This record gives sequence, C-alpha cells and structure tokens, in this order.
Amino acid sequence: MRKAPRTKSPPWDFVPLRVVPRTFSVGHEPLLGWGPRKVAWPPRGFTPRPFTGTSSLYGRIKKMLARIQIFAILGSLFLLFLVFHLVRTKRLRIQYSLLWFLTALILLFFSIFRDTLNILSYFIGIYYSPTFFLLTGFMFLLLILLHFSVIISKLSETNRELTQRLSILTWKYEQLEKSKLKS
Repeated sequence: MRKAPRTKSPPWDFVPLRVVPRTFSVGHEPLLGWGPRKVAWPPRGFTPRPFTGTSSLYGRIKKMLARIQIFAILGSLFLLFLVFHLVRTKRLRIQYSLLWFLTALILLFFSIFRDTLNILSYFIGIYYSPTFFLLTGFMFLLLILLHFSVIISKLSETNRELTQRLSILTWKYEQLEKSKLKS
C-alpha cells in the first residue's frame, strides 16, 4: 500500500499570526485607523501541525545546549584539575585551595545538572537562571576575597610583630656590644 505524500511544513514550531489593520467604515469607504489591530486566524496558506519536537530548529537548539553543557563540564573539570595540579606542585597551599575546590565542584555540579540551577533560581525568586549563576559566582568571589583579606590581615600582624622583635633584638645586640667595648 502506498503512503500519501507529505506536505512540506514550515520550519518553525509556532503558528505565525497574520496581522490585519483595523478598519473604520465611514459611509461605504473603509479607512485605515490607528489603534489595536485585528488578527486574522488562521493565516492564509498555513495548516497548523502539532508540536512533535522533531523540527530542525528544536534539534539545533537541543544540540547547541548539549554543546554548551559539554563545554561547561570541560571548563569545570579543567578548573578542578588546575587547582589540584597547583596544590600538588606546591604552588598553592591546601588551606587556600579549599574554596577553589569547592567552587570548581559546584560549577561541575551545576554544569552536569542544569535543572537544579533552574529550580534553585526559581525558588529564590530569580526567573532567569543565568542571573542566579552569576550571583552564585559573585558570592564565591566575595568569599574568596574575604578569605584572602583575613590571610593578609594575619600576615600584616605577624609582619609587624616580627619587625618589633627584630628591632628589640638589634637594640639588645648593640647594648651588648657597647658593654663589651667598655669592659
């Protein structure tokens, strides 16, 4: 048995609307007017079809999102391995790397499970999930900056204390040298 030939359908999944200008009739003459427009439905020459998810646009968007997700996962893994390599070669101390490890793991988690990002952003009240992602990244940067500020404060205090000790030791040494010269 032979199948009926398929009619070519438009490449989009939504149904376009044909906009018709609003007309006023004064006597027998229609005049174009400003204001809301009437929408003619259905548009001429268009047969609506149900959305099946197999259109070329939908497929391209799905492939693009998959590509973006793969690049996000690779970027997160790169950051994770970079921090691990810096700790292993002793260019970054473990106490400083903990926040970087946490940041890389959270980026990896959100890269793998994109729906959790959408759910968390909606739960907080942000309806555009990339904004929530940027907010989360900003918070982690603030945590890292706060962590480094605490470390710098400790180092400056230690530096001041060591400078005082050194000056006291040099004064004692000079006093000892003077007493040796006198005797």
